Amino acid sequence: MDNRWNDIATAVYGLTNLRLIESRAHFSTHFFIESSQGQFVLSCSPFQADRMVKSYQFQLMEVLKNNGFRQVSLPIQTLDGRYCYWGGEDWWVLSPYMPSDEHPPWDSRDLITAAAQTLAALHSAGRKYGDELRAESAREDLGWYYVPSTRWAELSPKIAGAFHWNELSEDDTAFLQSQLHFIQSNAPAIKSLCDEWGMLSITHQDYRPANLRIWESKIATVWDFDMAVIDYSLYDVAFASLQFGGRECLFPEVSLDLAKHFVEAYIAATDKPEPIGKDGVLRWFLTVAVLRRLLLNYHIPERMELLRKIAGWDWLDCIGA
Repeated sequence: MDNRWNDIATAVYGLTNLRLIESRAHFSTHFFIESSQGQFVLSCSPFQADRMVKSYQFQLMEVLKNNGFRQVSLPIQTLDGRYCYWGGEDWWVLSPYMPSDEHPPWDSRDLITAAAQTLAALHSAGRKYGDELRAESAREDLGWYYVPSTRWAELSPKIAGAFHWNELSEDDTAFLQSQLHFIQSNAPAIKSLCDEWGMLSITHQDYRPANLRIWESKIATVWDFDMAVIDYSLYDVAFASLQFGGRECLFPEVSLDLAKHFVEAYIAATDKPEPIGKDGVLRWFLTVAVLRRLLLNYHIPERMELLRKIAGWDWLDCIGA
């Protein structure tokens, strides 16, 4: 990107005497810079037509902060008062540099408990939102990866049509079809139950250790609201519970014992525990979480293994035991 980061930091944010410390590229490119005003991270993200506009995540974060959620940090505003800058091809966001603990012990039950408590607090703050925010999350033109859970279940027959079924054995094909039938046939009942108990909230959708800043052994900030939408909070619980004891982002190395601990800690902390203990409800959200990644045709063997692992996890026999 040559020195475009310098031009944006100067013209859009008014920073002076800039020095680039380092840059890191993942999906987005992050520039760690030093200036007269302090240290910052300037992030550049490519435009994606099939997801919410960049500013939407900051609207959701504003709601959380205004409703008392302490572990959210809004970015620095541009000179004209915006939380992000559209550069014509990509989005730019400036955040203060915040230190974090190196290699937090994510096998620690105390830290997992804190993660569950923080997610429960996020959901509690996220239940007070405007109708316009819900409407944006319910957009019909969102990509399959970004739609809320029950809408994804409705779309799953179409999504499964693009899956690489030829890569599966006959036994795996039958099993995957049974899991798709499970989520499709139960979606109306899940939606009705969650509506009855008021489970709609701002949901992070990618809540895992990599997106939690740990400072002095405490969870200081929840990062990366790029995928956040209005959805049933149990989707976050299901996804988040499968991030401990192994590779993040839904792989079979995770520990179901630590997943159980996360769910128990969340139940103890949430003000909406009612549907979590209903037979099949959590399993429905766990299955949707894995299928959403599996049907993208990435890491098919590993995610099939995880799907079988959670299908055999009779969590109601162990949660709270």
